[in-house]
Order: sequence, then C-alpha cells, then structure tokens
Amino acid sequence: MEEDEAIFRGDRPLNPQKNTPMIAGICVLSGLALILLVICFMTFTSVGQRWKASMGMNAPAAVYWQLGDEALAAGDTGGAAGYYESAFSRDSSNYDGAIKLADTLSSVGNTERAERAYRKAISLDPTRTEAYDSVIKLMIARGADDAEMVDMLKLAYQNTANAEYNTLLLTYGPSTVRFDPEEGTYDYAVKLQMACDDGATIYYTTDGSQPTIYSNKYVLPIELGEGVFTVRAIAYRNDLYSGETSKTYTIAFPAVPAPQFNSMPGKYAANEDGRKIINVTVPEGCTVYYTTDGSAPTTDSSEYDDGISLKPGTYTLRMIAVNSDGQTSSETSAEYQIIEELQAAFNDEDSFLSFRVDVTTQDDVNKQFKKLLETTGDTSTFFTQHYSFGEVDFTVKSGVPLVTAVRITNNDITGVRGSKVGWSAQDVLDLFRNEQNEIVNGEQVLYTLDNDQYGWVEYTSSGVMTSINYMYVRNGSQLVELHYTIEDNEVVGMEYCISDM
Repeated sequence: MEEDEAIFRGDRPLNPQKNTPMIAGICVLSGLALILLVICFMTFTSVGQRWKASMGMNAPAAVYWQLGDEALAAGDTGGAAGYYESAFSRDSSNYDGAIKLADTLSSVGNTERAERAYRKAISLDPTRTEAYDSVIKLMIARGADDAEMVDMLKLAYQNTANAEYNTLLLTYGPSTVRFDPEEGTYDYAVKLQMACDDGATIYYTTDGSQPTIYSNKYVLPIELGEGVFTVRAIAYRNDLYSGETSKTYTIAFPAVPAPQFNSMPGKYAANEDGRKIINVTVPEGCTVYYTTDGSAPTTDSSEYDDGISLKPGTYTLRMIAVNSDGQTSSETSAEYQIIEELQAAFNDEDSFLSFRVDVTTQDDVNKQFKKLLETTGDTSTFFTQHYSFGEVDFTVKSGVPLVTAVRITNNDITGVRGSKVGWSAQDVLDLFRNEQNEIVNGEQVLYTLDNDQYGWVEYTSSGVMTSINYMYVRNGSQLVELHYTIEDNEVVGMEYCISDM
C-alpha cells in the first residue's frame, strides 16, 4: 500500500547500491568548484591578493605598495620597508617607489641599503634631485672620501644643472689662490707670491687672459717689472678648479735721484794716514758707482762703500746711482785737490775779516761798516753795535772801546778763514785741523795741541751735530774762541770772541 502511494506520488524507492557513485561524483565536483572559487577569489579580488601578500605569497606589486603605505601609516616602519622591498622587486622601474623604499630604509637605520635604493632611483631618472640630495647626505654621514664625493657631486651637477651641487663641489676643490702683496701701484719691482691649499697646482697668466691648466705653472715668485699687469690665477686639485683670483699691479718706477758729494769741490788736506775721505750721500735703495780719473762711470766702475779714499793729488770724481730695478740717475761730478799737510789749528793769526778780538777798535769797525742800526748798553764800559749781518760787542779798556765779540747770523759777510753762514758743517771742518777722532759721549775732539789749542764738535744724544768749536790761549791769560752753530748740517750762526781766564 505504501509502495503504491510512493509510486503514485512519482517517488522511487531508494536503492543504496545503485546511488553511491552519483553521490561521490557530486562531492568531487563540489570540491573542485570550491577550489576554483577560492582560486578566483584569491586571484581576482583585492582582498584575496592582499591575503596572499600578507602570507608571503606572490601578489602584484601594487598590493605590496599599498600594504607598505598602510604599515607606514600605522607606524610600522619596519613592516613597511619589507612590503616596499617586495613591491620594488616586482616594480623595479618605479622611481617614486625607489625613493619611498630608500626613505623607509633610511628611517629604520639601514643606511647602506637605503643608499643603494637612492642610487637605483638616480639610474631610473638622473635629472631629478631628490635621490642625489639623500645620497649626498648619507655619504657625508658615513665619511665618504673626497674622490667619491667629487664623483657624486659632478654627476649631480652634470645631470641636473643645479648650481647648489656645483657650490658644494667647489668645497672639495682647492681654495682660491692668494696673492702677496696685494694689488695696487708700486714704485719698485714686485716679487709676486701665490699660495693655496696643500696639494693644489697653481696656473696663472700676467696678460689678463683666462688661466687654464695649459697656462704658466707657478713654481717661484713672479717678478713684475715696470708696466701694468693683470694677473689671473686658478688652483687645480682632485680634477677640480678653484674660483679665479684676478689682481692688477701697476709698477711705475720713480726717477732715480743723483748721489751727492758731502764735501764741496776744492782743496783739502790729507789726514794723518796721508789720505782724504770723500763721503757721498747715497740715494735710498741705490748703489753708487764712481770714477776718479774723469771717465764716465758705469756699473762696471768702482762701487761706493764707505767713502772714497784719495791720496794727495788732483781728481775729477764722477758718479751715478743705480737702483735695484737697474735704473740709473743723472751724473754728479766734482774736482778735488788733496794736499799732504793738515790744516792749521785755530790760532792767533786768524781774524774775522780784518777784526782781531781785543785789538780792533770801535773806530776801525765804524770805518768799515757805515750802516749801524742800533747801539745798546753802556758805551763807557760795555756795549753792542747792531748791523744787518749781526752784532759786535765792545769792552772799553783804558778809555778805548775794543772788539771783544763778533756774531754773524747771515751770509752778508765772511768769517774766519772765509767761512760763511750757509756753509755745510763739513766745509767748516775742512778749514781747520781734524784728527778724525771718534765721537765719545756726544763730543768729538778735533785736536788738542800743547794744552792751549783745542777743537771739538758737539752732538745731541741722538747723534745730531749742533756746534763746531775752536779755542786757543792768548798770552797765557785770555781765551780766544770761535763757535759755529749747526742746524741740519748747515752753519746758521758764527761767533768770534775773547774772554779773560
């Protein structure tokens, strides 16, 4: 009855033996479908790809880039670096990816791998500056040597034309060349010295042209003679040039002053050694050459050192001065006659014109000099008559005014032995005996004879002559004196006087 009902309903009675293969087939197909579904899910959905990537399975580069970004945003820098490395291994032509990887590696302290990543970025796009900037910083931090730094900076500048790289590059090259002395105008030849950093080679020009490594190589100081020179120089080291140094030097030599004889031309007595020394004022920085036979002097003539020594005879001295630059002065000449005997000491035969102290009267003076300007003092005892040339003192003895002093302040008249105000000190010294003694404590003794004739010269503590003095004893009771006041080696005043001892 039940079986019939089943049939009626269209059901079939189950037969276990007949249905087992069918069930197995259905299970296999279901499994395959599930596997296929999983594969499709893993392959064609972002969720699946992310899962594969997170499990270390192969996934597209974009998935790793995204996972790296998410890890970085979450503060997992190390994880981000791992994802970025996986991404870049699948996307190695991605410049921005290389920068992202390098930045992350650098932030976790893996500077060696970071530098490699930055260098990879440079190879991908050499015209962008980010990778160069980072590589340079890492190289500086690790103490890269100069040669390596120079190579990188050159590459950066060549590929980007960024002036900052060239500026930094120059710090690894030599410094600019230093000149000594400084540029300017000089009246003497200049020895120009150049200097720069150790190990650098200097190249220069002196004609204003641009220096190169084919220009003059600096070895020794450069001698600049007369003219205008624009000197330009560079230094070269590590295959780098320094900035250029350029200076202008104007060398204009002044006229060379002529040398001067310190003794006036004329007749002079030889010294005790039988010679007369003619001294010369040599212009500063010059050498004097001279002849004594009247021939023209040249640089082959005798060189002046410490006086020209002349024995008795007649000489025509000619001389020139030559400075260190080889320039020559005009010629100076003078004639000298040297006699053997010494000049006489100041003595009682000497007079002031025709005046002799304590001998010449007022009447004799008035006859010779008519233009009396003024008389001062007591004409009955001691008084002074004033003239344009100076003064004459009189002392009244036995009712007769006698000359006791004559003072001359200009060259209107001559004094003892023809000397005059305006003469050089040497001209005066040459008139009287001079034993050429040394200066001691500001005084030079010219002579001392029989303890009644004296001559001496006085000097300041700095060695400047102030006076020339002569004295002798008359009749054992009077001192007759002759004094020359000297300023700048020239006679500015004379006094001839007598006093009782």
